[in-house]
Amino acid sequence: ESLSPAHFSRAFGLILPTLCGLAAWGLSLTWLLRRPEVAGLSELIGPYTALSGSLLTPVSFLLVFRIGRAAARFWDARAALGAIIEKCRSAASTSALTYASTPELRDQFSRWLSVLPIAVKNDLRALDAS
Repeated sequence: ESLSPAHFSRAFGLILPTLCGLAAWGLSLTWLLRRPEVAGLSELIGPYTALSGSLLTPVSFLLVFRIGRAAARFWDARAALGAIIEKCRSAASTSALTYASTPELRDQFSRWLSVLPIAVKNDLRALDAS
């Protein structure tokens, strides 16, 4: 059964380059160590290949899953901010109909609603050290 794009998560696009980079690094190291002109290098690195193989697999899995969790948190945060913006737009359109007879109140309410998502975004961002 072939995998359709629906089988992949949104984080797949962020995880795939890391997996490809790790695979390319492993293949290039294997290719380099099997070349006859670098036989001295192969003898020098020989004791460390078992260590790198047993260390590379768990580290690569930890790296990939950490990137996956970060991507999931990014998309969740983006969806939450989108929900805030959608609620503010809905409230602004409702207030435009409700306060049609008092344009000053309607305009002031709409200004505050348009600033709210920007204020929330700026408040949730990390503060600079400076």
